[in-house]
Amino acid sequence: MQWHYAIDGENQGPVSGPELAWMAQQGAITGDTLVWREGMTQWQRFSDIAGSLPPPEPRSEPDQPAITPTDENGADEHSGGRAAATPGVVPGPFGYGGFWIRLLARVIDAVILLAVIALAGQILDLVIANALGARPDADLLTAEGNDVMKMVLAGTYEVLFVRFFAATPGKMTLGLRILRADGTRLRSGRIFGREWARGLGVITLGFGYIMAGIDEEKRALHDRLCDTRVIRTR
Repeated sequence: MQWHYAIDGENQGPVSGPELAWMAQQGAITGDTLVWREGMTQWQRFSDIAGSLPPPEPRSEPDQPAITPTDENGADEHSGGRAAATPGVVPGPFGYGGFWIRLLARVIDAVILLAVIALAGQILDLVIANALGARPDADLLTAEGNDVMKMVLAGTYEVLFVRFFAATPGKMTLGLRILRADGTRLRSGRIFGREWARGLGVITLGFGYIMAGIDEEKRALHDRLCDTRVIRTR
């Protein structure tokens, strides 16, 4: 039985079960490393499947798992020229999140953000009023401060939740997660890039978002550009 594992968002392998167990023993992979084999519906954490693996084979020296030589087309030399099987995009047990469920998640996020921004705006107004009193420029500073605060909160909301929970509160409510094509979580740089790319959906008069309704993997334009997928977990 051959296993694949993800390191830094890149698909590695295949390796046998004993080799995978040996790699864990040596610290090359951890309990949080995502692994996959043919027949599994989605990538899983190594710690969740470790108990099903055979014990690692004893080795005389810490060599690396054997890599089957491949030709320039990626075909296994011992497979008669056939390309070795690799896991495709594994969306999860219930598939991808399409246009309408993602729109509903975005509406939930917008309501939450509006409430947070309204509360933060009142606090900011009080702080500026106490600091400046009746100065003529108090209203201008209040308006500019609120604009900056809205942009910071909107960006921080998306980035922090996706970084630590792989989903915003709206998506979590509906059982959605944002992941890479190989099932790994997004890193901060990709999250920032995805957030900026979302603006293209507005520039294209909404077509960038509508793509999520017609793409076979339910990818919006920013998903295509950043190699992300929105999956359903229930």
